[in-house]
Amino acid sequence: MRSTFKILFYINRQKTKADGNTAILCRITIDGKNTAITT
Repeated sequence: MRSTFKILFYINRQKTKADGNTAILCRITIDGKNTAITT
């Protein structure tokens, strides 16, 4: 049986803080099931 694994990092530019910082978002997909992590 073959498994799939994808990881995607992206920046949500719409939620930039006043000092210019923004969160990095991570989306992990394993066999079609998604989960999201923010940093």
